Amino acid sequence: MSSSSSSIDSSSDALPTSSSPTRTLPPLLQDSSLVSWFPDSTIAGDGADLSPLDRLLRAIQFRDVPRILPYFVEWVKILGESKPFDSVFDELGELPVETFSEILRWVDPIANPSQDIAYDLNITRGQTQHNETAKLVDRFGVRVSNRLLLESAQILLSARRRTGRKLLIQDYEIFIRIAGAASDSNAVLYFFGASASDGMAESRTTATWTEFTKAHFLLDPAYYQFDRSRVAVLARQLYNRHSTPTPRFNRLERMRHSMGALLREPFNRNRRRVAQDLRMSIRNKRRIRIHWDRAKAYGLLVNEEYKCASMMAFARGSSVIPIRGNILWRGFRLRYKEDRKTGQINVWGGKYFRPGNPREPTERFLYAIVETFGSMSRIRAGLKLLVWSSYKWDIPIPHKAWSNMLQWAYVSASKPFRTMRRLHSGEPGFMVSSKDILEVWNIMTQEPFNIQPTFEDYNVFIKALIFHRSYGTAIDVIRNEAVPYYRRLEEEYRNLVEDEILREVTEHTYQRKQIELKKEYVRWSIRNWFVALLDGASSSKMAREKTFMSVQIPDLIAEFGEFFPRAVQYRTAQGRMIITRPEFEENSYVFLQRSLTLPQPLGGKAVESKVAAGQPGPHDPGFEWPQARQLNVQRFVRKPLARPRTSGLAPSLNDASGHEWWATLYQEMKY
Repeated sequence: MSSSSSSIDSSSDALPTSSSPTRTLPPLLQDSSLVSWFPDSTIAGDGADLSPLDRLLRAIQFRDVPRILPYFVEWVKILGESKPFDSVFDELGELPVETFSEILRWVDPIANPSQDIAYDLNITRGQTQHNETAKLVDRFGVRVSNRLLLESAQILLSARRRTGRKLLIQDYEIFIRIAGAASDSNAVLYFFGASASDGMAESRTTATWTEFTKAHFLLDPAYYQFDRSRVAVLARQLYNRHSTPTPRFNRLERMRHSMGALLREPFNRNRRRVAQDLRMSIRNKRRIRIHWDRAKAYGLLVNEEYKCASMMAFARGSSVIPIRGNILWRGFRLRYKEDRKTGQINVWGGKYFRPGNPREPTERFLYAIVETFGSMSRIRAGLKLLVWSSYKWDIPIPHKAWSNMLQWAYVSASKPFRTMRRLHSGEPGFMVSSKDILEVWNIMTQEPFNIQPTFEDYNVFIKALIFHRSYGTAIDVIRNEAVPYYRRLEEEYRNLVEDEILREVTEHTYQRKQIELKKEYVRWSIRNWFVALLDGASSSKMAREKTFMSVQIPDLIAEFGEFFPRAVQYRTAQGRMIITRPEFEENSYVFLQRSLTLPQPLGGKAVESKVAAGQPGPHDPGFEWPQARQLNVQRFVRKPLARPRTSGLAPSLNDASGHEWWATLYQEMKY
């Protein structure tokens, strides 16, 4: 094990500037139909006298990214409240096909990730209790902006249909991506079926089927809200009545039930069936296979991108046989063999492709290997295939693939996935520990790959070190890498606020809110590391009896006090220590809540017992799946305090009445 001495690569975490508001910019609109549609007389002025559509088109033409989505939602809302003969519908009907498609391209959540202020961040339930990220997601853990966009897209499609204007097949693909970003598989099916209902079934291309596969089975990180635990395969899903003993199954079932027994919010639950985990709707092996066969029956060109999407979809149901046969062997002549007793992996083969072949492997294939085997907790097999494929086809492994492998290794080594795997089979190929995380880290950061880690990579590395009880190394990495990165964010935030004050900006800019969120996220992560370190060291008898708890922990609190909770608790050889620090304020408050536990279905064994007793079964009319008894629960709940916000121009420092404004600014920056 070796820690990396390189600093955090902030290139992937860089905030967009006013000159480059999005990561993926469409071409300039000099000759497109949008310019001819937009009236020249409205270019100047503040836009107060413009219609909602004109304001939207103006924001698109000026690439005013923070305003595009709000203007789009405002325009569609008026469409939804209007009657078919209103002027708003006439305006929509007169809108050229190219202009309509251009509007959709600018609200595409995948092509324009900057529209999500928390893009690439995994907002957890714990984080929503401590800072303002709670405003960004709804009770199901989905981005609020993506839900608003989906509702607007459904209204817009219905309104456009009523005008009698046709849509391009690329428009349906954008609608599908919008539904995927909202983690709504039913909406994905609706938009995909709408293309056939509108007579566009024959116009579906490989890209259309690929987008549908990605969105329906939540294959893109944005579709599962950057939280890999939402789509990772649970060993409970691998239950087979012929191979799983009843006592072992009962233990797995109790673990599944305990995972959701006391949840306050239905994170990753089906909106239409709150009792159903969302992963249950994407793990159906038969549905995945039917989709694959139907696409081939349509005569679809099965290129590399579609194969990669299908391989990841098969992994959602842990369908290893189609992955090995249909994708790896038939598609790429790639094979691997796994020793179930020792966990050793042997990889061989690899087909030669002529240059320009649409089935030729690219970096996309390497990423798909990681996503496929990582979601099934087969980290060793995925790592072997990744390195072999890179060598065989001379494809450099991108940072995105390595980072994804590291993230999946951490998820697989965490509870409940590791615990369930051990109970289910205990095969070495499935068992992942902190040693495997550190092994992936060492491979990616050393020769010949030399990957420059980002903060998300260090986040996994530090948590693995703490779990591995390498506390000294973890503290060094925090001190030398993570905290300096946070200081740079603080300095960038301070410079941005000063610049806005000097430019007399009256509103909080999008860039300022984005860096505030990033700073909160990094601070929350560092706080979690120290809490985990205290808990881990407190449970270690060796750490308690040596000087680590009595000397190093107080020194850490003195050095990094701002990242520790207000009340620090840990154990020493003499007993439990509680250090209360009144000078540090919490950004949240606690209150007592009484609520009913979330509905939760019982397992298949409960259904079998009911059928054996002569009651209706799943295929009988009027059958209702048995549910666990809901309980009244009384618990303490934490909620974040609202961030103080200044408004208007900054008053003069000599103005006595402006003291309150500057005090509010101080509290806002300290939040």
